[in-house]
Amino acid sequence: MRGGRRGLTAVTLLCAALAVVIAYLGLSAVHPANSARAAHHYGVASRREQVGKPRQTLHHSAVALRHEFVREGASLSAVLARKRTTTYGIAFFGDSVSVGFGASDWEHGYIARVRNWLRMRGKRVIETVNAKGGVPVAYWEHAAMPRKLNAAVVELGTNDVRLGTPSAQFAREYRTLTSRIRAANPKAQLLCLSVWSHSGGASLDGVINAQIRAVCPGTYVDITGLRNRSHIRSSDGFHPNDVGYRLIARAVQSKLKTS
Repeated sequence: MRGGRRGLTAVTLLCAALAVVIAYLGLSAVHPANSARAAHHYGVASRREQVGKPRQTLHHSAVALRHEFVREGASLSAVLARKRTTTYGIAFFGDSVSVGFGASDWEHGYIARVRNWLRMRGKRVIETVNAKGGVPVAYWEHAAMPRKLNAAVVELGTNDVRLGTPSAQFAREYRTLTSRIRAANPKAQLLCLSVWSHSGGASLDGVINAQIRAVCPGTYVDITGLRNRSHIRSSDGFHPNDVGYRLIARAVQSKLKTS
């Protein structure tokens, strides 16, 4: 009888020891992939805490692991965001409006605003800016042509109005420039802006804009509706101010395809 009791006691003790081992392994194996990292960041509970407060220790372990997952998730999101960033080539051909005359600085011109808008949409922007104040379309007619563009923006014609360029000549020169852009970048989106003019417009504005609309092998962007708005001109009375450039940028952005 005594031998039977001793055998039963030994079995009981063995089962109890096995239960303790299993419980210990269960706690340490909450997340094997992160156990070393969790121990490093959050420390290991003392034996007294493990024995005396098992529920609290398990709760703290769960909280620590949850924080770990949140932090790792944020890091993963940043990596995925970087991988989603795509290169976006865009070229601008223009006059003083593309230079940003009248803006408080370059970053408030329409080109910088469009560039920043593209960056906010995950684009790594590579821009080419061919812009010079006072020039007609003929100035850029034979410019070096960038390649691998996603988009090109042509903002020319304002000085052809000022200089009185004949309509047929303007159409020929504008067609040469835009055809060269298209030939070098067959898949690029091409935006052609109307001229920037004085309030009320000039007699030749409509003629030049009609040619731009007819000749452009892409999308015509009409900004003539901005010219009679108040508070969009700089101190020279002609060029846009920061508000005017923001509106021009919005007109361009409304036509750009980013997908």
